This record gives sequence, C-alpha cells and structure tokens, in this order.
Amino acid sequence: MKEIDEYKTMPIYNEQQELHPLAQFRDIQEYANSANVRLTGYGTGILSSNEVAKSIAARLGRSPGQVLLRWAVQKGIAVTPASRKVERLKENLEVLNFKLEDEDLYIAAAGLADVVAGCISMGLCFGTNRAQNDLVVVEINFPERAGRNL
Repeated sequence: MKEIDEYKTMPIYNEQQELHPLAQFRDIQEYANSANVRLTGYGTGILSSNEVAKSIAARLGRSPGQVLLRWAVQKGIAVTPASRKVERLKENLEVLNFKLEDEDLYIAAAGLADVVAGCISMGLCFGTNRAQNDLVVVEINFPERAGRNL
C-alpha cells in the first residue's frame, strides 16, 4: 500500500482487500491506520468450517460466520458480507449485538492465522504464524480440543 503513495493523484480513503484471520496483512493494517485509510475486508466466509471458529461459535451460541465477521468488525475493519438468503442477512446484522472477549480475538487470530500447529494435552496449542514469522502459543480451554490438531 505504501507504493501507491508514489502514484496516487488523489487521497486514498478506503482500501478493500482480503482480510480475515488467515490473511491479516498486519503491515497493511498498520499502514492504513497511520495514513487514516479505512480498510474494508472480505473473505471471512471461506473460514466458516474451521474448527477454531466452530469452537468459539459453539461456546458463544453464534455461527462461525458471525464469529469471523465480528473478529473483523472489532478490529475496525469494515466488512462486506454477501448473501441472498434473508436468514443469513439477519445473521450478518447480528454481529453488531455481541462482542468477542480479548481471549476469543487472540484465539481466532492465533488459531486461524496461517498457523502450522498442534495441540498437546490440556489444550496448549503451538505453531508458527508464517505471515508474521512469530511463534504462537495459546491455551484453549475447550476440552473437546485438547490433544487434537487445529
């Protein structure tokens, strides 16, 4: 995004791109924040079948799609969910009626963020976030997750 600064002829107010726990592009988020550029993300729907999203959703009584949309909204990313089904449209709007706890935000980011990971006993999960070149260690307090891969 920084490269655009060299060529732009007008201010940039919004950048739309794939943004979700698997594609966080933290460098773009940081730059957009510092340059007062609003981000609009898409692509959360492809992660709805992920086990981490399902676990958080089950605990909260929400759908995995709602958890993923709320993750983006809580990070200040505008979202553009698409559906032709009335029930899904209503479900999408309900993401404004709840908040994820800090732990849920972290688990979603660590558990879905391009992590090559495994879980050992007691739900302690580890992995490498390849996008950030970070070691990720997180304890997941979901008994059904202990000892299973993410």
